Amino acid sequence: MVPRQAIADVEIDGVLIPKGTTLMIVPQVTHSNPRVWGKDADDLRPERWEHLEGDAATPYAMEAFINGPRVCPYVTHDLLHAIYPKDFAPLPGLS
Repeated sequence: MVPRQAIADVEIDGVLIPKGTTLMIVPQVTHSNPRVWGKDADDLRPERWEHLEGDAATPYAMEAFINGPRVCPYVTHDLLHAIYPKDFAPLPGLS
């Protein structure tokens, strides 16, 4: 879970979240949301990553590496390695 604090009053899906409210973001909820990923959100379909559209194309749709100032320091390396496995070797000591 990832804690975040609202820096202003905001309304999300009809729910008012007052400034100063601490929210706990649970990545699994985002990762399995059918409004973002479609009716088959719980199915393993690697090809879904080939043509992301709508909400799925935002950097906040996949929270495995978190976002913002606390982003995983290896996110760029790991994603490049996943996309181009033959072109990027694991970092020394992390294989």
